[in-house]
Amino acid sequence: MSESKVDAYYCEALKYAYRQTKDGIVVSFVVHPDDIPDRMASAPLGTRLILSVAEMADDDTPAQPDADRARLVQQAALLPKEVAFRRWLFDFEVSDDRAPEFTEDEAKVELRRRLGVASRADIKTNSAAALRLVEMRNAYLSACGRTPGGI
Repeated sequence: MSESKVDAYYCEALKYAYRQTKDGIVVSFVVHPDDIPDRMASAPLGTRLILSVAEMADDDTPAQPDADRARLVQQAALLPKEVAFRRWLFDFEVSDDRAPEFTEDEAKVELRRRLGVASRADIKTNSAAALRLVEMRNAYLSACGRTPGGI
């Protein structure tokens, strides 16, 4: 599938039913009438759609599976060990060998401060902190010229 921009719409939905037919799986959702996009409501039956679905956490942020959160906690433990990350965290170019940097312990403290957590383990239960970590990690990887990946 190509990576073209599309005119997409967003709405919150609740899973209502799940069943199998001869043509495939039917998943039914309940959407509040005020939230249903006009184009979706007026589209004829059989209209093909691309769906992107994410489970929502109680704090209205996307929920992440436990395995993904465990990997994020592991990344939060490993990043402060990287000299380039400590330089980036200190707001200098990662390639400048003369740039000051945080010590590993200072980087751990700074990372927790920026994530808004008392412990890196809190990332497992704090969706906002997990999202901030992903954004920070991706910005750091981009600054290093590395391609940000998934979780």
